Amino acid sequence: MTETDRARAVRGNVSLGRGEATGGADAMDVARVESLMRGQLGGITSCYERALRNNLTLSGRVDVRFTLSDSGRASVVEARGMPEAPEVGSCIASAIRRLAFPQPAGGAGAFTFPFTFAPGG
Repeated sequence: MTETDRARAVRGNVSLGRGEATGGADAMDVARVESLMRGQLGGITSCYERALRNNLTLSGRVDVRFTLSDSGRASVVEARGMPEAPEVGSCIASAIRRLAFPQPAGGAGAFTFPFTFAPGG
């Protein structure tokens, strides 16, 4: 199997768990933020599949915590989990930093979302 064939053959499953407001919860509805996060699952799946090509059994969970500033941008993003492939968390954090969320009405808010990864698809 060539490298190109292998890249095409690798597919991963990504699921987004229920989000949680961890600070400034009045500022924005968690369901609204979660909806935006779900819209990014294609890019987040790509983050995982790049790492999966190097380790075909790679699976696990990454918890992402981020703070939305008054402008609606993620000002602080932390991704923890999957120590055998830290590039997955770094990639997810970069994707979240690029998102434009609605401006929080009551000021900055903090959120946590779990992503679960498994080979297959």
